[in-house]
Amino acid sequence: GPTVSWGSRQHNESLSACPWPAPCARAAFVRQCPHCGHHAITFALSNTSECSRCWLYGNGSGNVLAKLECMDDERAFLHELLRQRAAPFAPNNTDDPRWPRTQLLRQHAVGDWPGRRLPLETSARLTIVWDALSARSALKAKAVRHEFPDLCDFVEMHEPALEVLLAQDTDLCASRRHICREGGLSAVLACGVFISECEQHPKALFFELLYRKTVRLPHDWALRDLQARFFVPLQQLCRVDCRHWWRETDALRLIAASLEANHFAIVDGLLTEAEVSSLHKTANWFFRAQLMRPGVEEQRGGFGGYWGDGNEGDIQNRQGLACKWTLEGDYRAWVSDGDSRAQEVRLLTSAVDALVGALKNKGEIGNHCLSPTVTQRMQTITGRESTMIACYPGKTRGRYLRHCDTGRGAVLTAIFYLNSGWNPNDGGELRLYDRGFHNTQVKLDVQPIAN
Repeated sequence: GPTVSWGSRQHNESLSACPWPAPCARAAFVRQCPHCGHHAITFALSNTSECSRCWLYGNGSGNVLAKLECMDDERAFLHELLRQRAAPFAPNNTDDPRWPRTQLLRQHAVGDWPGRRLPLETSARLTIVWDALSARSALKAKAVRHEFPDLCDFVEMHEPALEVLLAQDTDLCASRRHICREGGLSAVLACGVFISECEQHPKALFFELLYRKTVRLPHDWALRDLQARFFVPLQQLCRVDCRHWWRETDALRLIAASLEANHFAIVDGLLTEAEVSSLHKTANWFFRAQLMRPGVEEQRGGFGGYWGDGNEGDIQNRQGLACKWTLEGDYRAWVSDGDSRAQEVRLLTSAVDALVGALKNKGEIGNHCLSPTVTQRMQTITGRESTMIACYPGKTRGRYLRHCDTGRGAVLTAIFYLNSGWNPNDGGELRLYDRGFHNTQVKLDVQPIAN
């Protein structure tokens, strides 16, 4: 049938070191694919007239990893890709010593170990945008699919499917030039976040893919157990019209029991509605008055470890682009109890101090049946930091990567949410994991609902 040229542009990639045919011009033609029957572009890496999608998902292209190895300036990409095989995350087998035997036996009994896979067809979906007219982009896309099969979708940048992908969010459409680049490799997450320049700086992409491969959600029985043993009984004791209801012995006993068993406790209704409203107005004023500074500025440089000490690929989004993937997208301000700009903060700090004091003192007296483990732990608390007022803007998809505050000597971390009218589409849940720095078993997703 007739072919239609989509135009051509100079192909500047040096492929002379590779023992396979290299394209010398950048041209695309629409043909009918002999395999799938669809009319789509063909490209130079294909030895036949198959379309780019059939080539990507086919097995006849030889060893893609070996071809990347032949390209001197692509070995860094290949190194990062293969490095994921040795990542210290959950290997998902019964030989893992990080899993207590009792938990293993219980999870084996329900026929799924060590937890439910992420629902990749919904919130965890990740789509890779690649350029079939670039040999390097094509090889990298196929290498990613080879290493992470079934974890992501692929959209070639000249296909109509790209318009459908970008149409899910107006900010994504505005970011087209960052997502669709000649010879580039980008990724779009289901939440509307994009990762750009993956062909040069692939760490963020591989981080997201490895996360999807290893993380496990809690079983339904584990969530029901938390509800029945801790959440519901404590909610039944909550009286929003009564200040400090949580200082009653029955409430303290449940809070202490949850801290001992789960290493966290959720106290809904800590403050009165009027107090929550005052705190919300203060936090909102801090943000609107630009009294908060970006968290990446406070970080002062790199994050170290896997991410390095620089800002490779602008992983901190210092440009402030809407919807761009970032390591840390919060705005924050530290305020003391004596800060005249935020006197309402004392409503929260005094309540937290009273709760901690009750857990320490009533447990120490010994006649309230509080957890001895928690009481002993509370005795090590000798002070607290200033309060951090934080905002995670939705437009830039603010987030904060997994971490543990024990790195700065924290015994207890108290988080109080101010989001009235929150719904799951807003995002921003706090994801808690089981013990172990590299453990990928999720314990609970805490909804960031006001009070």
